[in-house]
Amino acid sequence: MDNQNKLGSQKIQEILERIKQTFAKCYPEYYARAMSATDEEFDEVYKNIVSEVRAKSLAKIQASDMPEELKMSFVPMLGKTQKDDDVHYADSFIMVGQSTCDLLVNSRGDEIAVNIMELLESQQQLQQKLSNPDSLSGEEIVEIVSKCLSVIGSGIAATTSIALGIMSITVAAATTPAGIIGIIAGVVAILDVLICQVVLPLIKWFVKEAVCFMLLVNKTNKNIKMVEGCDAHGHSESMTREISKIEVESNDAKNHVYSVGMYFTKKNKGALYGTKYGMQFNLIEDNTKFAVGVECPLNGPNKCYVAFNQTARQAADGTQKKKSQYASASNDCYVIEQRCDTKESEIAFFITTITEYDYPQLT
Repeated sequence: MDNQNKLGSQKIQEILERIKQTFAKCYPEYYARAMSATDEEFDEVYKNIVSEVRAKSLAKIQASDMPEELKMSFVPMLGKTQKDDDVHYADSFIMVGQSTCDLLVNSRGDEIAVNIMELLESQQQLQQKLSNPDSLSGEEIVEIVSKCLSVIGSGIAATTSIALGIMSITVAAATTPAGIIGIIAGVVAILDVLICQVVLPLIKWFVKEAVCFMLLVNKTNKNIKMVEGCDAHGHSESMTREISKIEVESNDAKNHVYSVGMYFTKKNKGALYGTKYGMQFNLIEDNTKFAVGVECPLNGPNKCYVAFNQTARQAADGTQKKKSQYASASNDCYVIEQRCDTKESEIAFFITTITEYDYPQLT
């Protein structure tokens, strides 16, 4: 493979470098600990960092001036990490508005990697902006909080949404200065957990051989739970355990909020093969099961696989059967599509989307 294939396009490298620099600036201690850890040490170091950030974020929310009922809504979003068979399951996921959802779903080729990286970078940008509210004017604070709460507009705030739509919080609930500052503190706390959980393994392993990074976009009216995972080859680093259903704020499509889960696997140190991983998910409300497979070998093409009513192991094995950078499956109610950014590379980016045919009626 030439250098272009190894590290992706120049734009992807530029975004990654900005993400690394921002992370190092905002979290210097965590960056140093993660980057200095050996491959064998990183899993434990990563787990400890995420646990520490989650504890600090919880303390921030509990010490904030937001109303108690809002605190109770923010706290569950910090989630918890449980280590099960070396997989870090977590409750953090990204919320996106309609325009960003469309951008991700319609991505092709290098756009897949670029749009994923820019989505992650947008989380950092919002965290930085909200971490220093004293530098913002009153009008700017109200505007940012309003966008976060109602998921209206464009730019960073509308891109991230930070799951506030799920909690059905209205702008009227944050009319006092203390309430507004409290909500900002809550958003920053959630972003701290999200950024460390997702960005840290990406910047650690980006230049390593054979890495898969997948987004799962939930365009259904059902909550999704990851049931099982199967490491056919390689090692699972971070998995979103549950992804929320679509939240419809109004008949206006720009107010719809979509949940995006994140999944990261990598090659085992010293292995002769890359990473091949299968996942089984369940749509909780109607018990529909579907499976997704991703593969990034040391040599040969990256591969996709999706299917209904299959196990994680079948999905992992299915990538070898399909040998394609696109996969789809459908039944009477849903359609799944998966795309990979490039045929051959040492890091493969995937966007997988499950869509419910008749919900919501976007206008």
